Amino acid sequence: MINSNNDDNNRFEIIYHFEYDDVNFRCDLNDIAWWKRPNLLATRYGVILPKFRSKIFFEHNNNHINSQILNIRQLKSNDSGIYECETLGAIRQFNLIVLVRLTTVEFGAQLISSYDSTNDHLSNQTDHNLLHQSLRSNNGSIYLREHQLIRLTCVVSRALPAAILHFPFHIDYHIERNSTIENDDKTYRTILVLILRINRYFHKRTFHCEATQSRIYNNNNNNENQQEQYRILSNILQMDVAYSPICSRKISFVPEYSTGIYRPINLTCHMNNGNPTKINFTWHLPNGNIYLGHYLNKTSNYITIIPNYNTDFGQITCRAQNELGLFGDCHFNMVLGGIPDPIESCHYTYINSTLTVNCMAGFHQGDEDFFCYMYKRQHNGSYSEHARLKGNCAFILPDLKPEYHHDFRVFTKNKFGDNFDRSYSIQVGKSRVESFADKTGISWPYMALFIIGACLTSLILICCTCHKLRKTTNYKRKTESNFENLTYRNHNSHHSENSPNGKTSLEHSKTINLSQSSLIN
Repeated sequence: MINSNNDDNNRFEIIYHFEYDDVNFRCDLNDIAWWKRPNLLATRYGVILPKFRSKIFFEHNNNHINSQILNIRQLKSNDSGIYECETLGAIRQFNLIVLVRLTTVEFGAQLISSYDSTNDHLSNQTDHNLLHQSLRSNNGSIYLREHQLIRLTCVVSRALPAAILHFPFHIDYHIERNSTIENDDKTYRTILVLILRINRYFHKRTFHCEATQSRIYNNNNNNENQQEQYRILSNILQMDVAYSPICSRKISFVPEYSTGIYRPINLTCHMNNGNPTKINFTWHLPNGNIYLGHYLNKTSNYITIIPNYNTDFGQITCRAQNELGLFGDCHFNMVLGGIPDPIESCHYTYINSTLTVNCMAGFHQGDEDFFCYMYKRQHNGSYSEHARLKGNCAFILPDLKPEYHHDFRVFTKNKFGDNFDRSYSIQVGKSRVESFADKTGISWPYMALFIIGACLTSLILICCTCHKLRKTTNYKRKTESNFENLTYRNHNSHHSENSPNGKTSLEHSKTINLSQSSLIN
């Protein structure tokens, strides 16, 4: 309670109470003319309010002279105002402020544009219509598509003092409306309307509104008023967003891939998953043809293209589309550019040590600033540049002695590379005797290594064969020796005598051994 004026003849108090509370006003004025009874009035800003007479009653307090109590039950929001009791020459005023608690915050979403729509949204709708047309949620989830435009509406129907609404998320949105309206019962309605464009990053995210209200209440301990911030949250909406696959390439420019006419090129398309995740690939070529390509995995696809005409070059689109028809594109720019085609034909003459060459170069494959080269074979078998012309292949080479063999290779080269491996061969002069290395295509260093390796292999085979023969001979000798010993033992067994108990006579064995030893001596 705040006493703003404590004069005995003019008292003013501010009292805070919540809706549906009971309040008591005590009027204890010092009436000098005590014989006049106080005239107690229920007024708001000096205007008598007869409707309060049905809610109030008076109590006489015998402990105080001329003291009465005004009781008001079940306060309503429109009971706020100034209440007075007065006598002749004195007045007491009570400023009653009824507080309406912030209890609920309504939160709804309304679809205001279809997928990828660029139409302007309507904004001249009431908050009742906005909530009535809200998207229906399934267990708190609303189903949306990427790029759709929705309107989020937060409403506090009744609060006193007025509530403050805000959207506590750091995302891009547009505030269409933020207003406070007084209701018929003197409370306030607060409305916050946001415009939000859906993107893939909202999938499975939850959103809500937040309302705050400043409350002032009486502290009975020290007869002072205290203020607090009261905060409540709205219902929660979870967004289930369907979105298209997206090209996994991070660069903003379209990459270029160079190839030539009749030259195959492989293009690979990598996509990030969409929702739903199952995607189908199609390739859209500059000439209007559409192909399916080949899967590397669920999110990657490739195609092999062989351009046949200049019209086959240009921008190629890889399109990945999911079950809902949402699609994303990866773009490629296929340009004409490659190693020039080899020499198509050559006409040459060799007269009086002068070689005249006129060759027809192949297609330049996109780079008309090509060079035509003539390489000559050296004594060590390598080729080095002998002549060069830009844009044509007409050479005149003098001083080529006919007693020597001259071997040339004609080819073309541009910024993408050369076709030396498919060069045109021109050989003039004395016929060259081909060596074994020329016939076999093996150079002398490799030939020497081959011969040394063959000799070492032969030596190892000879050593292995000799070892095997020696081992076989030793085994054969040992076998014959064992056989002779076995034959001699069998011969001696015919002359052995057995004793009556079945054992060989030791005396006879000794006699034989003695006779053998005498023969040896």
